Amino acid sequence: MTKTKIIAFIGLLLAFLWLVPFIWMVITSFKTPPDITAHPLSIVPKPFTWQHYNRVFEEISLWLYYMNSGFVTLVV
Repeated sequence: MTKTKIIAFIGLLLAFLWLVPFIWMVITSFKTPPDITAHPLSIVPKPFTWQHYNRVFEEISLWLYYMNSGFVTLVV
């Protein structure tokens, strides 16, 4: 193998290692709380739920946080 191929392979391996936890986080966000801690772990959420996203948008005023962040960005 050439040096370029080895570097590309290492780069792909590192990208994969970075992506796996991110993908796991996204998949887990669609699981119910008991399914998150179930043993054995499953990749596919059963049942698939939007419960966590609904809760975020109902209980937290994200728009206020976005407005505050925008204000700080403009001031700075």
